[in-house]
Amino acid sequence: MIQKKINLCFLITSLNTGGAEMMLYRLLSKINQNKYEPSVISLLPSGPIAEKISCLGIPVYSLNVSAKSDIWAFGRLIKLLKELSPDILHTHCYHANLLGRIAGRALHIPVVISSIHTTIFGGLVRELSMRWTDPLATVTTTICKAAAERMIERGVVNQNRVKVIYNGIDSDIYSLQGVSNRDLAKKKYGFQNHIPLLLNVGGLRKPKGHIILLEAAAILKKKGISFSLVIAGEGKLRPDLERAIEKLRLVSNVCLLGQRDDIPELMSAADIFVLSSLWEGLPSVVLEAMASGLPVVSTNVGGVSELVVENETGFLVPPKNPQLLAEAIERMLLLPENQRLAMGLAGKKRVEDNFTLDKMVSAYEELYFKCMEEKGFSKMEECRLCQ
Repeated sequence: MIQKKINLCFLITSLNTGGAEMMLYRLLSKINQNKYEPSVISLLPSGPIAEKISCLGIPVYSLNVSAKSDIWAFGRLIKLLKELSPDILHTHCYHANLLGRIAGRALHIPVVISSIHTTIFGGLVRELSMRWTDPLATVTTTICKAAAERMIERGVVNQNRVKVIYNGIDSDIYSLQGVSNRDLAKKKYGFQNHIPLLLNVGGLRKPKGHIILLEAAAILKKKGISFSLVIAGEGKLRPDLERAIEKLRLVSNVCLLGQRDDIPELMSAADIFVLSSLWEGLPSVVLEAMASGLPVVSTNVGGVSELVVENETGFLVPPKNPQLLAEAIERMLLLPENQRLAMGLAGKKRVEDNFTLDKMVSAYEELYFKCMEEKGFSKMEECRLCQ
């Protein structure tokens, strides 16, 4: 029997270096291209993730939406989807979810899956529009239980058509270094071995709470606690953060590294990973830190509590509270090194048991199969026979 591949089209708002974009890239890097014929459409002009996806041999299209007032964007989307004729349209992030649901119904696309990557929508209009278009989706996925519960509670999704699929990472690239290798990594980057290194990774944007983190760092410094804080990421808030570092007299303690492509290596040099976000979905960077064997101090936002187990793999604090964040970091620093290492090991095992890339890809492929089978499409049976 000749195998008929499932035509699987992904629609996403942008292909910049965000969590949803990286999750899509990871999914595409492992998806079975003997069963599926994937393609990707980005609403906004192509970003850096577009090139990475293209290198996988997967076609990437951009609608080049220039502004919210681009009234012709939906027409371009309809035209492109007609040409691609997908069996499954899998959409990601608010604008793509909204337009994809409407386009899917207009074109009678058999299966439309919407993926929500956050726990908040940022306004009543967005929330209502997702609620009104929810019936147009075959199923909606969220990246954590916290998101699903919030969406159900607010009537944004039908509880019978929502499924939680956790983000996953390739834990093999985040090796557990141990103390001796950590010292070597610190030396490579010019950090002093005897000074604890705190690492934060994230775009320099307000939701990441970097000002709160700097205020917590200032509290630690006033208490005479020795530390270095490294922030890897870039964004519009850099000038504000630079001014805050000067004002809080943290020049000798804090380094803004900018955008980096050596995050696994930086994590191998760190002693503690710190997340100060005001809100999150399911932050992959926390998974990466845990896979690297780092204990985590994080604000308890989004699905973080589904990753970090209090007192076992790290400490959680309420957001927007620099005093409590500083106290949690101090508490972690005061732990004997073997206890911090034990926390890191527990976190690494938790990732390997529950949050691997293979588990995530398998969950999505099972969902695709189930949705197509429920629609009565024979292609799925043919694909199953040809595995």
